[in-house]
Amino acid sequence: MTNYRIHSVRNWMLALLLVPVSPVLGAEVCDTSWYSGEGTQYGGVAGSDGGNCGIYVDSADYHHCAMNQIQYDSSAACGACVRILGPRGEITLKVVDRCPECKYGDIDMATHAFTDIAELSDGRIPIRWQYVPCDMPTGSDIKVVFAAGSSPYYFKAQFRNFRYALAKVEYRRTDGSYSVLHREMYNYYVENGGIDEDKTKTGPYTFRLTAKSGEQVVIENVPYEPSVEIGTGVQFAATTCPDCAGVAGGKARMDNCGVCSGGSTGVEVNSACVADCKGYWRGTAYLDSCGLCVGGTTGGTPCNEVYNGVQSLPSSSAVLLYIEVYDMWGRYLGRVADEAGLLSAGRFGQRMLLLLVHTDQGVVARKFFCSSFLFLSSLAKKGTERRQR
Repeated sequence: MTNYRIHSVRNWMLALLLVPVSPVLGAEVCDTSWYSGEGTQYGGVAGSDGGNCGIYVDSADYHHCAMNQIQYDSSAACGACVRILGPRGEITLKVVDRCPECKYGDIDMATHAFTDIAELSDGRIPIRWQYVPCDMPTGSDIKVVFAAGSSPYYFKAQFRNFRYALAKVEYRRTDGSYSVLHREMYNYYVENGGIDEDKTKTGPYTFRLTAKSGEQVVIENVPYEPSVEIGTGVQFAATTCPDCAGVAGGKARMDNCGVCSGGSTGVEVNSACVADCKGYWRGTAYLDSCGLCVGGTTGGTPCNEVYNGVQSLPSSSAVLLYIEVYDMWGRYLGRVADEAGLLSAGRFGQRMLLLLVHTDQGVVARKFFCSSFLFLSSLAKKGTERRQR
């Protein structure tokens, strides 16, 4: 029995169009490849179709990225979804743009996507990624958009909203054979001479789409309606490829520890490694004696100038005058007279303080970790005696 669907128009009244749904054809090809490179960030194209793929991105949607020049492959990557593992976690993004300067394996992410898996200050981060099926809500179908100006002598159209990237698009001729449509760098399929064998009319058309997964769908009798999204009632089937544990259609995945976890494995995700103080899986940053996260990718060096009472003075004969207290961003918080004043430094509400220690022999700068109060109690009395000389 033939099924029919209502075509969707982006911004105005729905038009009732009859499009038969074709069964899925072709054998599934399972791609388990992983790629490595560098992740970077740019402003993205949210709220526009300004990416090289010409795919509209909602204004609040930052889950998109630009593929490196080589793997963009003349727009073949457009509309594909990629799962990216970064230092602080993972994210799934849709390819809507091209990064001409990026090397093979690199991905340029929308800024908010980048900050989900790394800190913005990192600039460039190591990533591993793989192609994954795009998450499709129930009933979500492939869309066709015919460019304005198409005619029996010039064909231009784009296909959107598919579960897997497109490997090939063909149109059916009147004799029943199929011919491949040429795909441009900007993700439109163009034939300069048109594809209508009857030059007295434009459309309707029948297309055969082949996904990178190997599946094929046939979309029949699509009428020509320029500049609107036409629903097709057709979508590529959900994957039945084996997961990393070998279970067909399973949910196990390689995690940030490089371990196959989740799904049927019985292994908790990310349980085989730990995150460092920066939140980076398998990172090497650590908390120093000042309570600061240093080493690893932080760019920070261990604190070795912690204030420790009279031992922090310029010399054994120096007399402490007063101490100026600042927060870790250099904002002035107040002044204390001596070490006893620092014993109640918790009133500043800070985890770590920066100190300017004023003495009769000059000023020295020191760091002070606010949980290190106890060792000062034995020094406070000595400081008082020194000032009374």
